[in-house]
Amino acid sequence: MNLKMIRNRILFRRLSEDTETEGGLLIPDVARRPSVEAEVVSVGPQAVELKVGDIVMVDLWKGTQFTYDGKSYWMVDEDRVSATA
Repeated sequence: MNLKMIRNRILFRRLSEDTETEGGLLIPDVARRPSVEAEVVSVGPQAVELKVGDIVMVDLWKGTQFTYDGKSYWMVDEDRVSATA
């Protein structure tokens, strides 16, 4: 991973989540749960509670989504993480 977070920023990727119903209907992002399980892939130097590889619960509406090298990532301040597993 070439992306390095600054300050207390956390970079994570969502773990698998259902994107369609059992009947095959696609579920849009706005209809999905706002909090999701994610894996931390990079942490800034001022992040004190989280480390790379941690599994966390994050409210996606509080983060910034972007695509890098063909993969989807989210970025939030460390204090926006709801819980760790």
